[in-house]
Amino acid sequence: MMTLHWKRHHSIESLDDETSIELTVLRQHWKQILQIFQKSLIDQDDITCVISHFQHAVTLLTNEVASHDRPGPVLLYFIAESILDTFFIWSLSCPEYASELKYHQLRCFEFLLSRSQHELLFHKQIFKPLLNLLRSCESSTSLELIEKHMVVVLNQVCVSITKSPELLEFCFDISAEHGPSRFIIFSLLIPFVHRDGLAGQQARDALLLIMQLSNRNESIAKYIVENTNFCPILATGLSALYSDLPHRLATHNDEWFILTKQEWSENASLVQFMNSLQFCNDVIQIAHPIIGHHLLQYIYHGFLVPVLGPSIHQDLHEIPVKFSDLQQFSNTMDEVIAATAYLDLFLRTIYEPALLKVFLKFILCAKIDEMSLLDTLIHRINYTTKLGLVSLSLFYTLINLNCEDIMYRLIFMYLIPCRHVMCSQRRHITDMEIYGKNAEKFLTLRPSFANKNNNTNR
Repeated sequence: MMTLHWKRHHSIESLDDETSIELTVLRQHWKQILQIFQKSLIDQDDITCVISHFQHAVTLLTNEVASHDRPGPVLLYFIAESILDTFFIWSLSCPEYASELKYHQLRCFEFLLSRSQHELLFHKQIFKPLLNLLRSCESSTSLELIEKHMVVVLNQVCVSITKSPELLEFCFDISAEHGPSRFIIFSLLIPFVHRDGLAGQQARDALLLIMQLSNRNESIAKYIVENTNFCPILATGLSALYSDLPHRLATHNDEWFILTKQEWSENASLVQFMNSLQFCNDVIQIAHPIIGHHLLQYIYHGFLVPVLGPSIHQDLHEIPVKFSDLQQFSNTMDEVIAATAYLDLFLRTIYEPALLKVFLKFILCAKIDEMSLLDTLIHRINYTTKLGLVSLSLFYTLINLNCEDIMYRLIFMYLIPCRHVMCSQRRHITDMEIYGKNAEKFLTLRPSFANKNNNTNR
């Protein structure tokens, strides 16, 4: 296994005796790069030239690490000359070409990390300039091209950290003040957590790797909870994405009552919301419990109660049932139908028990205008419109969750008074002795050899 600190006895002199063609070519490229570094005025031709030499040098390194499982002469030369660090420091002196230089450095790291047969990041001369480059990209994330490749590299780093948790020693900047900048790998990923497209998915995958690591490392979990805005951003992001969902669902017939996967997968905004909800579900499932607990609190108080609740409850209590089909009330009715269908979809999608419990708590306990959400939903059954069907579909989903509280509120609470039973039969239901008689009847069916008295007589 590679050690964290590379041995110091390697030097440029010890590498000069290498006869490999690759090393000779590398030295020539590096020499050309250094000559450009020494120029006082840099123009676009110089930038193009230095990028070309740098790409050739990295290609030589990539070819070596792709075919060897241990450091070779090209890698040792990169380390001895601090090529990556020197190139990064020089790039800072060319602010007018900063974006172009960052882009090509990210591309080189992306190519290098994807081909390496051993853990390059254990070499400080490789990992340090990479972290410095990523820090510098924090102010350049408005550039889509840089964002795209930065997220890919961050994902690759998270994969390496998962395989070798010792790399966390390099990821934390102990000289920085407490805050997101201390764990730059993590803080750079957070803005992409609700992003759509490939970049968003890669960022979420990388964050899940860190969540998995936090489950085995409580200090990482505490840092995420106490020093980052990860949990608040997840919850508030759900609220923002929910506000972008269609307020009216296009349905083909009056018998429609449920959002199928085929239907919601054709709606880009709903797909984006479901991706974020699924991510929250996964985080709660695999992260350290303290992260899951904080995220659940933010989802309940930052999304369910202030956003989803009012969208379901809104103003319908002021619309008489017999007027619910009138055009003047159709907009509000359509919004409530959509919100109810969304809640049904959410409950059918999430599977983490802790998250389901929070949703059920919201339905059972959250009150809007002094009325619980469940009572509001039950009242909807009286509507003769599509809202009644959608509400019944939601109840079907709730009952299938086999939650005792839900079963009591939706079923048993109405059965226990026995109002559905004929008056002449109610006394038999309340007669508990009937169960004792049934037990005696079953006991008489025992075979004779199981009778205690018979066994005693023998």
